Parts: sequence; C-alpha cells; structure tokens
Amino acid sequence: MREMKAAELMTPDPIVVERGTTIADAARELREHDIGCVPVVESRADRRLLGIITDRDIAVRCVAAGHQPQQCAVDQHMTRDVRAVRAGDDVARVMDVMKSEQVRRVPVLDAKDRVIGIIAQADLAVD
Repeated sequence: MREMKAAELMTPDPIVVERGTTIADAARELREHDIGCVPVVESRADRRLLGIITDRDIAVRCVAAGHQPQQCAVDQHMTRDVRAVRAGDDVARVMDVMKSEQVRRVPVLDAKDRVIGIIAQADLAVD
C-alpha cells in the first residue's frame, strides 16, 4: 500500500501575510477565512516562510501584553521557529512534526522553501 504524501492532503495556496502586515490586518484575515493561523512570508511574490502567526499569538503576545494591534507588525509577535514539511514527505512525517512540536497545523514547502500549502490536524482524519 502506497503512503499518502503531504501534497495530497494539504490545502494548496494558503493565505499568507507579509512580515510588515499589522496584527489587526492579520486578525481580519483569520476571521475572513475562518482559519486559526497564517504563514508569514518575506513577500507574497516569493512566499519564503519566515514564521507563522496564530490566533493565540495575537491574543497572548499582542493584545494581552497591552500592545496595539493596529500598530504592531506580525513579525513582532509571530512564532519564528516553525517546523514545516515538504510536499513529497509522507503522512507519517507530517504526524511526527505535529506530535513533536505539539502543533495542529504545519506549512508545506517546495524545494525553494516557498509556502505552497498547509496541513491541519483535521486533514489527517481521512477515510
């Protein structure tokens, strides 16, 4: 039996934000697209992964800390040390990353470290 690959499970072409995007704008993206995190990239053109900003990052690192979401950029509050997987990685690798990092979402990168997808824990619950 063939092992399923990350590219087969991922949501392709996910919403991304650039490092200078305000926290308020990132929060609007989360609300508008009903998602819990968004990859942070250098630019939308190159899509090179720099980090990830989650709803929890926004709530805890920005708002609860007394910062102004309209004035803070995502790169001030994002999670920087993000483990990602490659499109060709098998599902076992994806699950290992989620388990070891205790995360529910993992970015999927191409060979040039560009964000091409994202896999959520719910994506692994397939028949």
